[in-house]
Amino acid sequence: MSEPSPAPPADAAPDPAAQPGRMGTLLSLLRELGQAGSGTQGTDLVADWLLRTYGLEGVTALHIHQGQLQPLPYFDPLPAKVTFTREDLRVVRAGQVDVRPGGILVALSGRYRARYCLWLHPVPARFTAADLELLQLFAHGVGLEIEWRIVQQHLGLLRRLQHDLLRGSLDQAYDVLLRYAVAIIPGAETGSMAVRDGKLFHVVAYGSYDEQELRDVAFDVADNRDVWYGLGEAAWLAGVPRVRRGPDLIARGGGFVRGGEYHTEALASVQALQANIAVPILYAGEVMAFLNIDSLTDPDAFGDDSVALATSFAEQTALILHEFRLRHDVDAAARTDELTALPNRRALTRALPAMIRRAREGGAPLSVMLLDVHNFKAINDLYGHATGDTALRRVADALRAFLLRLPSTDAAPAGGPPSTAFRVLSPQPFVPGEPAAFRNGGDEFIVTLPGATPTDAERHAAELRDVMLGVNVEGRPIVLDIGVAALQPDDETGDTLFRTADEAMYRDKQARYMASSGSPD
Repeated sequence: MSEPSPAPPADAAPDPAAQPGRMGTLLSLLRELGQAGSGTQGTDLVADWLLRTYGLEGVTALHIHQGQLQPLPYFDPLPAKVTFTREDLRVVRAGQVDVRPGGILVALSGRYRARYCLWLHPVPARFTAADLELLQLFAHGVGLEIEWRIVQQHLGLLRRLQHDLLRGSLDQAYDVLLRYAVAIIPGAETGSMAVRDGKLFHVVAYGSYDEQELRDVAFDVADNRDVWYGLGEAAWLAGVPRVRRGPDLIARGGGFVRGGEYHTEALASVQALQANIAVPILYAGEVMAFLNIDSLTDPDAFGDDSVALATSFAEQTALILHEFRLRHDVDAAARTDELTALPNRRALTRALPAMIRRAREGGAPLSVMLLDVHNFKAINDLYGHATGDTALRRVADALRAFLLRLPSTDAAPAGGPPSTAFRVLSPQPFVPGEPAAFRNGGDEFIVTLPGATPTDAERHAAELRDVMLGVNVEGRPIVLDIGVAALQPDDETGDTLFRTADEAMYRDKQARYMASSGSPD
């Protein structure tokens, strides 16, 4: 753009009788804007008022996007040969009304710096100091209205966020949170979110970054607080957003952890950052999640409005995650056996269709072990029900320890942490693709073995029997009856799978009975 023209001379005042009337039309415009809906009505009101008041030929609306002034629809197109520079961007961010030979650049700023502006053309033949003053009042009034509408839009987004979060699982919630944060915070282009697990923040969601770079990445909590965040512990525990840009970001990149190994260099993506807002998210007085909001194109992307909305978003996110955890904890309690803390039959019923679908789609086997405590009635009769409960808890503990030795068919999710990081805010009873144990009721337990062939399952059953040799109650060894079965191609619901396992367990029980002097349950 050309250099700004000098301000209108002080003696170029309008007819005093005319000015109150034009002020009245401005007040009427602002009232109508406040009552206008969310469609193009407000756009038409603004354009009509400007065209009538100043005798213009065209009004073009622009917004700041990725460090540039870009035209918006619904207004007149930008005239040919009109371009804008970084200096024009500075003028808009300063909230100025800049009169030039070819037109007038009007920043629409209210309480915060402008993110929208208008290009009015041509400059009226007689543009006075009073015209400029009225235009400045117009710009401020419309800027306040824009900010109000943005606030209402963001409140609506937060309501939708809560709805979307509570419909899904926690690992899905992280992606939802990040997507809404980028949509809500002005200047945001992408970002990432990490969740705390002990002394590490594990990356659980990210925007447009390289998946391979952020897969299984974690950051030391102390390093993240003291180096990357860098505002001190008091601000950290208060959830104060921190804004940095350019070279200062790169200098504070810090190291990261992948696969348990610490790397001293910063991630490569840090080099691409132009600006960053870092937001600690508190839960129960501790920073349990950490949000990074990034601009890859504009060092000055984030203003006071960005910080204010980042603060509000973090507070709302903490409340939503708290409600999310409460709801999921209630659900988890309904799916957890109170005596043994294993998932119960309800949990198995809910998980089984996904297990079967996973086996069908992946072409992998699915086997189960059905087991009970041999002659459990004798334990209750001889030692009482409290001892019987102890026996069941010891079986559950032995199953948990045994399952830790078995391989998982799941790789870590893209960009996600180990499964423990997903359990920080909402514990899950088991992880899909991993072997799992359930209490089926009474003295009966079920072990699911994704990826295990019948031969694998028989071997695991033998290994489990060996493990149980070291488990006893009141000096009496706990012996298990075990039946093994594998999912068949024509078994759509798993009914045949468990009926076959039950029959095999009964045969095992009978064989043990025939070989001993005990009696079956």
